[in-house]
Amino acid sequence: MPEALLDPSRRRPTAPHIFAGRIVGLLEAQVGCRATGLWQAIPNGDTMTSDESQIRAFLERRTAAQRSKDIDLLMSFYSPDISYYDAVAPLRFTRAAEVRRNFLRWFDGYVGPIGLETHDLTIVTTEDAAFANMLHLDSGKRRGGIELPIWVRETVCLRRLAGAWAITHEHISIPINPANFQIWFASEKDAPARGGGRSIFGLVASSLRTRLGLRRGAVEKLA
Repeated sequence: MPEALLDPSRRRPTAPHIFAGRIVGLLEAQVGCRATGLWQAIPNGDTMTSDESQIRAFLERRTAAQRSKDIDLLMSFYSPDISYYDAVAPLRFTRAAEVRRNFLRWFDGYVGPIGLETHDLTIVTTEDAAFANMLHLDSGKRRGGIELPIWVRETVCLRRLAGAWAITHEHISIPINPANFQIWFASEKDAPARGGGRSIFGLVASSLRTRLGLRRGAVEKLA
């Protein structure tokens, strides 16, 4: 009998052996990366797509709760120790109770449901953390009968807690005009800085013109 058959160390590896060895090597590498926290460095389209889809659906459900002013449902999307930066004073709202009161203040400014559209949503995920940024068109009939559609910017940070995603930080902002420190309201999503925005007076005038059917000059005199 040939010596190569008697001594395993002298056998030449066959194609199935080589393939099996490569699979084992990949599995060992992936297990090692999970253990050292470097798993994100290995592309894994299925996992990342699944997480992104979960967060996209999560944010859609949150927006539905905002539109319907369902405060209990809305707060279920936030961590108890949420840190919230809004476009209104103070600088920040901390923990769920303060954030809840701020949402109720926002709800109270509208008569009926809130029109809220999400645009240009971008989501980045890791194993147990994620962040997303987007633009919102906030609209609806406000107290006093005025309708003022407003574009706002939003960034949210999320963590997977006990197997479920929760928002741990949220930041809402509106640009200002540095020349006069007045709020700059974008006329549309991709409006340029020069000529693409309005002050609060221009925004109210536009709303009144639409509501009352007045000509531009008449409304400007009222403003």
